Amino acid sequence: MNVRELWKRLFVLYRPFVRPLAIALVFALAIQGVLLAGPYFMGRATNELVARAPWANIVWWSAWVLAAYLARSVLGFLKDRYEIQNLDFSLRAYASEKTLAKIHSLSIGQHKRQNSGLTQSVINKGEHSLSALAFTTLYSGLPVVIEIAFSIVAMLWVDIVIGCIALVSMAVFAAVGILQNIHFRGEIQKLDKMGNRNSKLHSEILRNLPLIISNSQEERIEREYQEVLKQYSEHGVSMWKRW
Repeated sequence: MNVRELWKRLFVLYRPFVRPLAIALVFALAIQGVLLAGPYFMGRATNELVARAPWANIVWWSAWVLAAYLARSVLGFLKDRYEIQNLDFSLRAYASEKTLAKIHSLSIGQHKRQNSGLTQSVINKGEHSLSALAFTTLYSGLPVVIEIAFSIVAMLWVDIVIGCIALVSMAVFAAVGILQNIHFRGEIQKLDKMGNRNSKLHSEILRNLPLIISNSQEERIEREYQEVLKQYSEHGVSMWKRW
């Protein structure tokens, strides 16, 4: 599955939340705008103070500084309340409902052919991934992208040369990050499969503990499990050190 197809599927999956996410985006844009305005007003107030301008001018710009930070607090409060009410718990519940509906759509034969430990691992990872992607985008990725975009626009407005340097630097940084992810994609997928194998074996051991103990197979099972963990850890350490 390529990136475009992934985002199409995610859009279809999260379509019921398009409006709440759009409103959260508006809040994020407003907050980032206010955050940039605060230092600007502070600079104007400092310039007036250094220039020994009339107190009315200093008070005027200082009032704008105060207004900007008060607006940031109010917008942040409203944004948090809105997200708690419409996104935080609703997104997790929706991901669980979709996963359960998908599992129920499988036939009895498909369930019998699947290893129960592996199925449980895939379900848990799927639900976590759906929720984590939405929350990472909403709380980490989106604010950073907005902040960078606003900052570059502000720099272009103040000094076009500095703004262009910042824009090119960010484009290079983004390109390097994308190429790095493409390069390690195969190894990340392999690590994920090894993690599923690890979860499968762990779950099956727990499910069959009475049988393992009654047949005195504890040491053999421990050796097998340690070998699986060792392979997973070695591959993970090697990959992330090269990252």
